[in-house]
Amino acid sequence: MFSFWVSSWWLPASHPSRLCREHVRQLSYSKRLLVDGYTSTDSSGNRRIGALKQSKRLLRSGLNANRQRDVPTHVGAVVAVSASNFHTCAVRSDGQLVCFAANADGQCEVPTDLGAVVAVSAGAGHTCAVRSDGQLVCFGENTYGQCDVPTDLGAVVAVSAGVYHKCAVRSDGQLVCFGENTYGQCDVPTDLGAVVAVSTGYLHTCAGRSDGQLVCFGANSCGQCDVSEANALAAASEEHGRWTAHPVHSPPSGGRGRPSFH
Repeated sequence: MFSFWVSSWWLPASHPSRLCREHVRQLSYSKRLLVDGYTSTDSSGNRRIGALKQSKRLLRSGLNANRQRDVPTHVGAVVAVSASNFHTCAVRSDGQLVCFAANADGQCEVPTDLGAVVAVSAGAGHTCAVRSDGQLVCFGENTYGQCDVPTDLGAVVAVSAGVYHKCAVRSDGQLVCFGENTYGQCDVPTDLGAVVAVSTGYLHTCAGRSDGQLVCFGANSCGQCDVSEANALAAASEEHGRWTAHPVHSPPSGGRGRPSFH
């Protein structure tokens, strides 16, 4: 049985399709990540999801106004994929990064000297990739410094690109976040310790510590950082030998494109 981890975020009023959306990540029974995408809660039901078949061929479905699900014919076999709101990136079996669809901010302009990569994360108008030597490379929209990789970052083993901020896990397990920090989504707790996984939302960040503890920080208007409840749900799901979907309801707009966060 599959499961969904869901976190909601609200699009700014200036966004061409100001809808409340849910970020969906689907896991297999073995907890291997299969799907990473966005589904709309609007009545039109527009959605876009990218998935890997067992044969490593890239599948796609959903909204295609910016051709974000038109997989280039030369992509071939892939080992990883990340889909943002209007562009998609995939890592080929030879390590080459391929990005396609909307490119207004250069989020699909893969540097010619990038080389082989082992991981990729697509944000809103920007992209980050981890090279085979552990170096983090980011390109695209940089209004909030979300592509300004710290010079002292060192080698990383994982990266997650949010809407306006990014977080990376260093080879020593230290979590480093940069970009927009209005709601403390980049304020890594000083006592966090080593982490093994990270996922960035719209205005918040969650990390899995080496001891298995989940820690979240940043905006919490929908309870997206209420870890105690999340841990209880996870424990209950594991007790039944499966993972269960627990969607988070989106906040009302109140006549504005972005609600107030606490």
